[in-house]
Amino acid sequence: MSRKIVTGNTPLECVIYAADNRPHLQQIYTGFKLLQKAGVVKCKYVYDGRKGPLRVQLDGRSTLRFDVSDSYGIDTESLSSADFYFKRDLDPSLADAIAGGEKLYPLGLNYLVYPDTWDTGATARAFRYDKGTNKLWAILRSTAAERFIGLPDIFPRVSNTESHPLLRQEPRILFMTRTYDPDLASNPDEASEWENLNEMRVACIRKLKSEFGKRFYGGLACHENAKRRYSDCLLPDRKLSRKWNYMKMLPCYPICVTTAGLFGSAGWKLSEYVAFSKAIVSEKIFCRLPGNFCEGDNYLSFDSPEQCVERVAELIGNVELRHALMLNNYRYYHSFVRPDSLIMNALMISLRKT
Repeated sequence: MSRKIVTGNTPLECVIYAADNRPHLQQIYTGFKLLQKAGVVKCKYVYDGRKGPLRVQLDGRSTLRFDVSDSYGIDTESLSSADFYFKRDLDPSLADAIAGGEKLYPLGLNYLVYPDTWDTGATARAFRYDKGTNKLWAILRSTAAERFIGLPDIFPRVSNTESHPLLRQEPRILFMTRTYDPDLASNPDEASEWENLNEMRVACIRKLKSEFGKRFYGGLACHENAKRRYSDCLLPDRKLSRKWNYMKMLPCYPICVTTAGLFGSAGWKLSEYVAFSKAIVSEKIFCRLPGNFCEGDNYLSFDSPEQCVERVAELIGNVELRHALMLNNYRYYHSFVRPDSLIMNALMISLRKT
């Protein structure tokens, strides 16, 4: 989708202190890249190697922090030095509970996405922060070389990770996921959390397979823990768990299921479903999100495998509801999730309040 944003003759000056090249940050970097291409911002990158939420200096007058971690925790030192702190998976109660809470804003749904064209900033980050084979892949991604030499779309880019609602499809269901090995957890509480997460995912897969048969496609990625403990729930084809194969499958399934991620987070899968305008069935979402993303309008919630099946059946039987969720998610994606929209919203908040 081509878009041009007109904001005047002078772009906003953004100094981005890029301390690493984590996958969770790519949506942020891509958003700034798109806005720079549209003439909204002018980006300068500083590679200082300081860890913590991504720091951005806006027009020399405001410090913005972008926290994309899975957990609900806040980096209090970064919060104290920021003017605006945008948090993925923002706990709604924190604004009144911690010092500086008035500077907290919801960042929004996070997912892995790269620009469609060469991003010189991404190339520089790859040379500085990635190592070995990862560096080679990161450089290839940054240049979008696959598009010039005729390779398939193997990287998630803006143009291949979004879709209009596809309203005439047969109501088939998709739920592809993974498990975490409790034996590798760093402490007993984490092991217990992973065990509960695994059991919910596996129980949902079993119920969905039993209830909907060939209408359902899904299962677990073939990691050692899954093969050892849940062999009846593995994906029929292990190659389909690879990112590029999974992204090719998404357009074919109008009803998509997801469970809570680590720390109860809203994971990448939810964001990808929104980007592809899906009718979503999800465990209850507790974090604060920008805009009006809510149960009943953007997703149907469940708190047990049995209720998951009930929600899916409701969407199969109610075409009007299914289409309404798909259209609402299409609108929400373009307003709050697409990388340039997500960053533009943060910049607008910062400009209004300074």
